[in-house]
Amino acid sequence: MSDDPFAELERNNREFERQIADVPEEVITGLVDAGGAGGAGDTSGDWNLLLTLAAWKNSSGELSRESMRVKLPVTETLLNQLMNQIDPDSIIQVQARVAPHPNGFLQAIASEIISTNGTDAELSQVAEELQEPMVVDDPQFGPLTLDRAVDWYSGTVIWDGAQVQLNVSWENSDDIQQALEVARKLWENEAEWAARVDNFAVSKLLELKNDSWLDENEPQVTPDEFKARMTLEAITVYDDGDFDFWHSDGDLFWGHAIQITGNLTEGLQYADIPG
Repeated sequence: MSDDPFAELERNNREFERQIADVPEEVITGLVDAGGAGGAGDTSGDWNLLLTLAAWKNSSGELSRESMRVKLPVTETLLNQLMNQIDPDSIIQVQARVAPHPNGFLQAIASEIISTNGTDAELSQVAEELQEPMVVDDPQFGPLTLDRAVDWYSGTVIWDGAQVQLNVSWENSDDIQQALEVARKLWENEAEWAARVDNFAVSKLLELKNDSWLDENEPQVTPDEFKARMTLEAITVYDDGDFDFWHSDGDLFWGHAIQITGNLTEGLQYADIPG
């Protein structure tokens, strides 16, 4: 494996482009997943519509439940139009070439969106099944419900005496148990981690607050005041050992979130104020 994951991804993308150039186009009818349609631009100014099909049929009409990523080169204007037209759980038709990507997923490169409001009985049945709640009842954390839009399980838990949301992401595993083990490790030393997160936030962000984010006539914020104004809202754990602590900022940074990121092995690593 390459030491540079970005270089490896670029090589894989070039290999995929060579492979798919020889694949004939076909009409794909598919069910858009709960994430809906999105888009991205690149450094050259080109735009792409991006979405994932939760289930789909090729020209032969055979149903597949293997998820497939779809990419369509577009203008920025068309991108905005299509993002407004394509809803989560809708059925679309595209003209596309389909092939496995070297990174392990199925990819379609589309040349045209034929329809954004199609109908198909089998795909509609899949949509109904996917809209049924999927709940894992964990003995420690209670019921965790799958949020299909972000593909993680969420539930309400108690952390350091307060109610917060626990999000469990399991992108690299067959189930959520590995990610839940990350949560269990945090809860084993709950008081210690809570203090470490607060202190880390102060060490990384207090100077930024006092140098650049004070309101007019607002006095310098002390470490204790900084901690008191932060309110933990959610903890997200990942199956690779990473985690995020998400806080409301108590208007320290005018409504930005406070994100503290770490890893069970390497400890706390990063503080940010996204949003």
